[in-house]
Amino acid sequence: MNLPPAARTLPSHMSTSNTSRTSVMPDREQKPAFGVRVADIAGLKADGHTIIGQRRIPTLRIFDQAFAGFAQGTIFQAENGLLAIEDIQPGDRLATADGGSEQVTWIGSATFSPSDLGDRMHLTRVMPDSFGVNRPESFISLGPAARVLQAPCHLRGNAVATQMMTPAQSFIDGVNVIDVMPPTPIRLFHIGMRRHSALIASGLEVESYHPDAAQLRDLSTTLRDVFHSLFPHVDKLSDFGPTAYTHAPAS
Repeated sequence: MNLPPAARTLPSHMSTSNTSRTSVMPDREQKPAFGVRVADIAGLKADGHTIIGQRRIPTLRIFDQAFAGFAQGTIFQAENGLLAIEDIQPGDRLATADGGSEQVTWIGSATFSPSDLGDRMHLTRVMPDSFGVNRPESFISLGPAARVLQAPCHLRGNAVATQMMTPAQSFIDGVNVIDVMPPTPIRLFHIGMRRHSALIASGLEVESYHPDAAQLRDLSTTLRDVFHSLFPHVDKLSDFGPTAYTHAPAS
């Protein structure tokens, strides 16, 4: 998405200006706790008004997870055909695993670089038919925040676990599901729906974005406000509603 800058004011160390993507210079004897990246967002308000903008956010895991779902080029089944993730807009309706469709209310994207502080960006590349015939139909690249509607390996055969969202990274085996480290910066996306959903990406059921309430409790008040600013379509983060699927723990 190529979006104009937002007007919302963030703390002074996270200005909305898009002129720099570097973190604040630390004191000589103090190492920075995190860097800063620019994220593009678009949200659909209940009255049908779309809010678009940019945010400067810290490179902390909970912030990264809001954007690190799917690589550019991922194809989703929409109500009336196929849509690449970079072409999806708030208000579009995407097909869901239960045979229905749900409305997109938020989409965000950010660029992740090998030079970011912390671990290098890992993608999970899923080869065709890895989870069954046409699941997926062609290979797809999933970000570290992606979950798939598939029982984790240690719970296969458990009827309850068949409706469990499992981190895609949990299935890495080096053959069908492969760990990939892009050598250059990559744009990643995530999608929020009116209701928590299992969407269909190249035939594979994947999870829509839903904030992690447990991680939010660990944020300071300032960082929680910055995080909330990423979702201008909701008055409070609880407006995302309940999760429709149980989350399996990461292996």
